[in-house]
Amino acid sequence: MSIFQIPKEIVSDIECAMNAFWWGAKYGSRKGIRWKSLSQLCVPKDWGGIGFRRLDLFNTVFLCKQAWRLIQFPSSLVARVFQAKYYPVSSFLDARRSSNPSFIWNSLSSTKEIIRQHSRWRIGNGNSINIWRDRWLPDSSNPKISTPYFSFMEIFDVSSLFIDQSLKWDVDIIQNIFNHRYATLITNIPLPLINSEDKLIWMREDRGQFMVKSCYRALLGEKNVVNRKDWATIWKCNVPPKVSHVIDYPVGDWFLKNSRLLNKSQNNLLLMI
Repeated sequence: MSIFQIPKEIVSDIECAMNAFWWGAKYGSRKGIRWKSLSQLCVPKDWGGIGFRRLDLFNTVFLCKQAWRLIQFPSSLVARVFQAKYYPVSSFLDARRSSNPSFIWNSLSSTKEIIRQHSRWRIGNGNSINIWRDRWLPDSSNPKISTPYFSFMEIFDVSSLFIDQSLKWDVDIIQNIFNHRYATLITNIPLPLINSEDKLIWMREDRGQFMVKSCYRALLGEKNVVNRKDWATIWKCNVPPKVSHVIDYPVGDWFLKNSRLLNKSQNNLLLMI
C-alpha cells in the first residue's frame, strides 16, 4: 500500500468486504441490511460517522509519505536510483513523464500535485527556489507570487533578491519589483544566519514535517464547523462500544432504517406473490 497504487476495483472489493463484515453479513451475500454505506461510516465521529479510513485515500497518503522521503533525503540509495533514471537534471516535483516508467514510479509520481498543493519552501540560501514558479511565501492561502513578471526575470531564483554576498533582503529591489503586500511578506521572512540549503516543508504542520494524519485530513476535505455534531462526548462515555454505536446514530438515521425495513418487507411480499 505504501509503494503501489492499488487499483480501484480491488479497493472497491475490499471495502465491500469490510462493509459486509461490519453489518454481520457474508461477502457477496445480499442477505441482511446495511444500515449505512461505507462512505457514511468513513465520516469522522464528530460529524456522525464511525471514523473508518477510506482505503483509496489512505493508499494515496502512504504514497505521499514515500514521495516526501525522496524529496527530503535525496542522498538515499532509492532517491539516487530514481533520480538517475527519471529526473537526472531536475527535482522530483519537476520530473517529466517518462516513456517507459515502472509501476512504482507511476504510483509515486501521481502524488506530485498533492505535495505541491500542501507544501512550501523554507528559504535557506535561496538557490533552489524560483521566484515565480515555486511556493515560498509565508501565507497559507496564497504562498505563490501571482503578479506578472518581467520576461528577463522568469528564471531568477530567490537568492537574486539578496544583497550581494550576504543573507539579507535587498529591500529597495523588492519594493521596486513587487506590490506592497508581496514586498511586506518577503521582507518579513527571517533568513538563516549561516548558509544553508532550502527546504520543502509541510504547511499543515507547525514544525513543517510530513504527517500521515494531517495529509489524510487534507485529502478527506475540511468539514464545516457549523455542521459539526456533538458526538465526541458520546464516544468518550465509559460504556461498551456497541452502546455508543446505537446512540451515535441521529434520529434521521432511524427514519432511514425504518424506511429500508419497509422496503425490504415489500420486496419480500412481492417475491411471495
